[in-house]
Amino acid sequence: MTRKTAIISPQQSSSVSTDQSGQLQSLQSMGTSHPPPFQSPAELLPETPSRKGQNGAIAPELPAIQKSVIKRDIFSTWKPKAGWSDMIFRRSARYYGPTSFAAIFSEHQEDLLDIGEDIRKHPGAWPFGVPLLGRERPNGPTARTKQTVKALLNIPSRAVCEMLLANFDSIRETSLNPVMVSHCITNLWSTFEAELSGQREEEPMARIADVLFENEETPLAPSPDDPTEWMNTFTGSNIRFEMMGMLFCFFGLGFMSLQDWDPVFKATENDGRDRKQTAWRMKECAGVCLKMCDDSETVNYLVTALIQSLKRLETSCTGDDSKQILQYSPCQLDANNKIAYSIRRLHGDLITTSITSGLHRLPDYATSKVTAASEYKRRLFCAIYCNDKTHASLNGTPPLLTRLFCDVQPCLDLPSEATFLPEDELALELNKLDVNGWKKSDRSDNTYYSATILRIKVQVCTIREEILELALGVNVDGSETRIK
Repeated sequence: MTRKTAIISPQQSSSVSTDQSGQLQSLQSMGTSHPPPFQSPAELLPETPSRKGQNGAIAPELPAIQKSVIKRDIFSTWKPKAGWSDMIFRRSARYYGPTSFAAIFSEHQEDLLDIGEDIRKHPGAWPFGVPLLGRERPNGPTARTKQTVKALLNIPSRAVCEMLLANFDSIRETSLNPVMVSHCITNLWSTFEAELSGQREEEPMARIADVLFENEETPLAPSPDDPTEWMNTFTGSNIRFEMMGMLFCFFGLGFMSLQDWDPVFKATENDGRDRKQTAWRMKECAGVCLKMCDDSETVNYLVTALIQSLKRLETSCTGDDSKQILQYSPCQLDANNKIAYSIRRLHGDLITTSITSGLHRLPDYATSKVTAASEYKRRLFCAIYCNDKTHASLNGTPPLLTRLFCDVQPCLDLPSEATFLPEDELALELNKLDVNGWKKSDRSDNTYYSATILRIKVQVCTIREEILELALGVNVDGSETRIK
């Protein structure tokens, strides 16, 4: 399959970012200023002596030791871009039902009443005066840049990325589509090859962080029908924190799928971490990306996918350890409870984000066109719905997604790469399905796909939802007549 990729050089990225469907131009018309991406941190430094030296002396560089990450304190005199506190941006679209307060204004919002839902300020702004923590607040521009750079320093080398992609079959996570992840990694290296090649340093990572912060100022663009155009809206020069976090989750799950003695854990860039420690580091980096989305009030289906994959990665790392704590270390029961509570909170965020982004009310197949984006969203919500029933069953807690308020439509019984085919080839694949979305019976072909298993799980979970209602419900009719 031939895919188109939009490879944009750093010198061209500034002009491209101002041409995306006019969104960025509309922000400039509101008086916002957008610093160009790939801006060198050196251009942001004031012309004052370094804080670490006397009389203008510059601290000597670190000796050439066998480490892939060179740590330099580029933030000792770093200052945020001018005018950041007065910037305003468009807010991410949110789902509102017919009973919401804003529903009556939705048709006449532009000419009748502006309820302020479409505008947000910079994450580090002071809307209620000087914050308690001042410049050290976690959502300030300096703190956010520091955290982002620290996370980007952990991007694996190109060889490791290619090795993990080659072992993608060992990762079975619906939110991480193999075609989408492969396309994103390819565009990441083609767009930021100069920054990612060689040893990891803070200054090149700060230039990538500039692009991420630039792209968070604009909501995620509507999903085009063309698969490549759709993926290019959040990859390459348009890379977003949501997708970068999903890449870290993919790296973490990829490391977890390897053996403990795999040579990749002996590499210099891994700094002596073992398999679980390496995966946990990727989880921490993905958590930073999710925090950046929270700071900027970014909500969309990619953020939902990030939380889903982050939850899967965290449970993969802590699952065995939790059992060991219960069995061998009773004194550390509190630590196990904290892990369980953390997963519960993450699950709650997953459900909230999926509803806010409207995944629970996707268009029906009969009234909408089947595209790579639409099918990805459908599979994502099916996986979240099933995950919610499993979570409720194992913990004895009420399910948070129910068919009473959700349109649970099973995804199509197609291979993962089918929806990324050209339109004529996709039509041929759709013709192989019956009216219910199942692959037509063929005794010569017994192949089943990950979507096949997901469809079966959805059917099972609808029955499990009824069982949970009887088992956990209050004053629920559990008579034999109803059960029959």
